[in-house]
Amino acid sequence: MKENTSDNRNLDSLRQVETLTFRDWWHLLTRYTSVVDSKDTIRTALRIMTHRGFRHLPVVSDGVLTGIVSAGDLIDTFADCEERGISLMSSLNTRMSAIANDSPITIRPSHTILDAIRVIGQKNIGSLLIVEDGELHGTRDETMTKEAPNPSIQEKESDGKLVGIVTLRDIVSILAAYSPFGVRIEDCMTDRVATADDRDSILSAMVSMRKEKVRRLPVVSSPKNGVGGMSVRGMVTNKMILRYLESIISYDMLDMGQAIKQPVKTVMQSPMPLIDPKEDCGNAAYLMRELGTGGFAVVDSRGLVGVITERDLIRRIYEKKGYSFFSELFEKGNARMEA
Repeated sequence: MKENTSDNRNLDSLRQVETLTFRDWWHLLTRYTSVVDSKDTIRTALRIMTHRGFRHLPVVSDGVLTGIVSAGDLIDTFADCEERGISLMSSLNTRMSAIANDSPITIRPSHTILDAIRVIGQKNIGSLLIVEDGELHGTRDETMTKEAPNPSIQEKESDGKLVGIVTLRDIVSILAAYSPFGVRIEDCMTDRVATADDRDSILSAMVSMRKEKVRRLPVVSSPKNGVGGMSVRGMVTNKMILRYLESIISYDMLDMGQAIKQPVKTVMQSPMPLIDPKEDCGNAAYLMRELGTGGFAVVDSRGLVGVITERDLIRRIYEKKGYSFFSELFEKGNARMEA
């Protein structure tokens, strides 16, 4: 009887999610994030990202938030430099002000997880900066009031103090408690998959990421003698490549030009996490949280049929099911209870 009471209490808590603000969720979010100054260089950002495990860094100038830079921005810069014949080493001296997004989407501590899901679903972004009473980009007036007005959240002038960041991983980790969703992976996965051959170079993978606007590539091997289909050998992400480049720079193991000509299997994760297209998206979210991965290769008897990522789980479900789906999910509290 005592155990049932505990479960009910947990379930009631989960059902309150849509009314909880980010102030209530500090312990679950990437609240304490590093920042870089607009005068800092790519070298500084690369070191912080790889040592701290961040994909996004707020950019400040004289203590004021001015933008955000991502791991993808660094990969894009490196790939662009190589394509234009500019030394990758020299690109490390590029300042943040030259590559940062100077119009980051922001949200307030008084907004809710549902607000964040809506903005990420509409804007197709990887993170939201949490700004205390600041001037917002993508404000509630623009993106939130149509479906679920909340008069307690209002615009007002202030210094826009940066207090934290909420990422796709943060939100997926919260959603993981509500598995299953009742939505199949095949309905939300990306089925036009950009891949890298295991014989491709690291530079080739960087160029593909930039061109396809993705941050992970399944690594496949071509069939021998033209017999059979491609097999998934592993996965390479922009963070893996950045960690590799940082180690090359720090330990001076190879010339940078030679380093990026190495085969992509040098840096890939093997094997790549796999999941079936008939699996529930909520179970994918749960496994992402438990395994610490941001995506799976989707495979069936035909082989590789797609990729499902943290972004897909939020953006594509939002596009197909709308805001009400997440609201009802939280309301029902259809959760996998933690021991």
